Amino acid sequence: MSQHNRSNSMTDKLFVNVILPLRVEGVFTYSVPPEWALQAHVGKRAVVQFGKRKIYTALIVSVHQQATSYETKPILSILDEQAIVTEHQLKLWEWISRYYFCTLGETMKAALPSGLKLESQSVILPGINFNDFNPSSEEEYQIKKLLEQKESALISDIQDLLEKKNVQPLLNKLLKSNIIQIEESLAHRYIPKKVEYIDLAIDIESEEHLNAIFAQLTKAPKQSDVLLSYFALNNSQYHQTIPVKKEDLLKKSKDNGSATKKLIEKGIFKTVYFEESRVFNKIRELKLEKNKLIKTQEEALLSIENQFKEKNVVLLHGVTSSGKTEIYIHLIEKVIQQGQQVYIYYLKLP
Repeated sequence: MSQHNRSNSMTDKLFVNVILPLRVEGVFTYSVPPEWALQAHVGKRAVVQFGKRKIYTALIVSVHQQATSYETKPILSILDEQAIVTEHQLKLWEWISRYYFCTLGETMKAALPSGLKLESQSVILPGINFNDFNPSSEEEYQIKKLLEQKESALISDIQDLLEKKNVQPLLNKLLKSNIIQIEESLAHRYIPKKVEYIDLAIDIESEEHLNAIFAQLTKAPKQSDVLLSYFALNNSQYHQTIPVKKEDLLKKSKDNGSATKKLIEKGIFKTVYFEESRVFNKIRELKLEKNKLIKTQEEALLSIENQFKEKNVVLLHGVTSSGKTEIYIHLIEKVIQQGQQVYIYYLKLP
């Protein structure tokens, strides 16, 4: 339907069929309020209410004037100036859903980047331009204040904060400016809690250097006990230590926190925060082992690193239990230390 025809028939009721990013069969029909009639096009995102409270970003797959036998809900807004999905891509999604026996909603959820799926349970995080963000409205100010306090928030949190149902257009504006970013979330998603760790704030160059540090603590035996406990949790190593969970350190040293705080003030310890994960815990386990990699693993690791200098993709082949996982974790650790992110995909081949 052309924009010209629509402008001449504004009195006619307009409808859209949309895909919801859910594991539900088929498409859903919503009515289009007159103010959105000219913007409603296939491939654009529309904000819709599904159920009593849930708000989703749906994708328009058709525009028509065929009324339904039931009362339809209106779309709340349209987020895009141009279509983000072409009709050819939609046909591919239909083929994928038929071939893999999944719903169009599941295909949509897998195909679209998380930043394009503004759902009630999506997680909002500060973006790269967040620190330079000067709010131009009270609503933007409240969102900035919330993220400064909590570091992350669900879209439903922002809906409650602003006391309005349709916050997606405002968030979409902040997304485009990289003021916020979206992390994909499921309804029962767990937002990782940052855990406090204690690490050395200085590099210990030698055993003499270590003895000199303990000499400074002769009149502070409790602080000396905490430092000894830190090294005990590091398998008595002092030259390649790793952060230890503050909770574990306090428990082992029987410190109420005051001695650890003094060591931080003296510049011997520092506080760091990590999100708990199985990968991080596995890295910590491997770093505490004296024999990290056997010779063949070290050779494979070196070969991969050399190939990455010229190639974007490297295939590591090995039979089950041959030690590939340890090599992966060493590579992951190096990437994380460089301040970058790692995505892990498991592909089961027939």
